[in-house]
Amino acid sequence: MFRAHEQVFTWRAERARLEPTVDHHRGSVRFSLIPLPGAAPLSAAFVTRCIEHARQQGGTEIVTPAVTARESAGIRDAGFRERAALHLLVHDLLDIPGRSGSGSALRAGHRRAASADDEIILQIDRAAFGPDWCLDSGGLQEAVNATPRVRIRMADDPVAGSLGFAITGRSGRRGYLQRLAVDPAAQRGGIGRSLVVDALRWNKRWRVARVVVNTQIGNHAAYELYRRLGFVDAPIGLYVLHLPLLEPLAQPDSDGPEATTRQL
Repeated sequence: MFRAHEQVFTWRAERARLEPTVDHHRGSVRFSLIPLPGAAPLSAAFVTRCIEHARQQGGTEIVTPAVTARESAGIRDAGFRERAALHLLVHDLLDIPGRSGSGSALRAGHRRAASADDEIILQIDRAAFGPDWCLDSGGLQEAVNATPRVRIRMADDPVAGSLGFAITGRSGRRGYLQRLAVDPAAQRGGIGRSLVVDALRWNKRWRVARVVVNTQIGNHAAYELYRRLGFVDAPIGLYVLHLPLLEPLAQPDSDGPEATTRQL
């Protein structure tokens, strides 16, 4: 039986969460299709049912988080296209460099983010990543809720105000640098480096074994920053997939489940 419970879909060993984000400015509803840890890779038949549910709810697009090639196979078979290919990098926390920097980094201090900082976080993110890749309020909540423990740090200049932020999470002995953004006017001044080092030290204090981060292939500045700070390339790549919902569904090879989804 294929069923939906609080946006978590289950069929046999396959499980995924389907989360909507409403963009009131664009008048659109974007769904995130998130495979759940420990579940089997999603089949095209399973994904097709998720697509149908998103359509019924007025969705205009479905996107995935970063997934491996194995995780993406059934999703691609259901009609999703590649939106971006990503580097996956890993840090073993054995050797963490210092926070040395120049210019903005020497003046900027770190502090814990408050809920009142959400708007400035989104502004910095939009300036750093542009309209196609920036977080909206729903994406920010996804990043914050992705791990059981999370830390958001702001880099503040006494004159210019907030110039950057980092969202770091941890689950068990694995850490995740979920998001790093620096205002373009303050980039290459060491702020990004100081935020990454801060994130690594926080994870090490909690006895995390390794920290992972992904960055878009072609984002050479971020990739080189991570490499300089001791991250190494993982042997697998990651992909972000998406599907506009204004097109006909792809027909999966498998007959799949016959039951329709139910909104609870």
